[in-house]
Amino acid sequence: MGHRRRRGRIRQVVLIHCVEDPYSAILRTISNLDALMLLSDVFDQLAVAEFSQHALGNPNGAGIRESDFATLTSHVNMGLAELHQRFPIKLAEVIVQQYEEIQRYELHSKFAVSNTGSTEPIKYIVDSDAFPFTDNIFNIEQVFNEIGEEVRLDDDHDELSVFRPSYNILQIPYAEDENQISVIYRAGHARLPIVDVDPTQLEVDIPPTHLLALLYFVSSRYFAPFPSLNGTSLSAEYFAKYTMACTELDKRGFSLSTSTTNLKARTNGWV
Repeated sequence: MGHRRRRGRIRQVVLIHCVEDPYSAILRTISNLDALMLLSDVFDQLAVAEFSQHALGNPNGAGIRESDFATLTSHVNMGLAELHQRFPIKLAEVIVQQYEEIQRYELHSKFAVSNTGSTEPIKYIVDSDAFPFTDNIFNIEQVFNEIGEEVRLDDDHDELSVFRPSYNILQIPYAEDENQISVIYRAGHARLPIVDVDPTQLEVDIPPTHLLALLYFVSSRYFAPFPSLNGTSLSAEYFAKYTMACTELDKRGFSLSTSTTNLKARTNGWV
C-alpha cells in the first residue's frame, strides 16, 4: 500500500534553546541570577519586593521564614505548572512501538516498558530504567516517523497523518508492527517537595526570563484568601500583573524553539 513506511531506525535528537533579547539581559541584571535558578532565589525576590511589607517577607531583613517554606513552595509548584502549560519551556521525547492491532496510543506510564509493576499486556512506550516515562506530559507537539520525516498532525487531507484526540493520546490509523515513532511532547516541571524544604538545594525548573511572571503568580495565590482593602484585592492585582508579564513574554519572543538532527539509520533499533 502506498502509505506504508518500512524499517529504518532514526534517533531524533532534540536541541532546546531560549530565544534571547534585551529583556532577558535586564532580568539577569536585576535578579543577579545564574543559569541555574534555585528556590532560594525565588524566595529572596519575593522577600525584597512583593512580600516586603508583609509578615511573610520578614521585614527585619532575614528573608522568608522557614515556617513559611512549605506554603510558598506549594504556590511555586502551581506557578511552575501554569507557566509550563502556557509556554513550551521543556520538550521531551518518547519512542512508541507500533502494533497493527492498536490505533490509539495513550502516553501513560502503565504502557511503559520500564514499568514492571504494570499488568498491561502490551507495553508500547520504549523507555528504560535510566530514563523512565513518568506521565509528565502536557501536550503532543511533534511526531517523526522511523526515517526521520515529520508526520503531520490532525490533517484529514493527509493519509499519513496521525491525530491527537486528547493531550496524551496519539491515534495512528495505519500502525505497523515493524515501525516505531518518535513523539516530541511538552513536558511539565520537576515538582518541588514541600516537606523538609531546603531552598538552597532545590532547583526551580524555569528560565530566568519567566521569573517575574512566576513571582506575580505566587503572590496572587498567596493573597487570595485575604480580604480586599478599600475595594482592592491584592490577589487580583497580582494576577493582572501575571497576565501582563506573560503577554510581555509573548510579545518579546521568549519562547523555545526546537531543531532536530537525524543520525544515520541503524539496523539494531533507535540509537
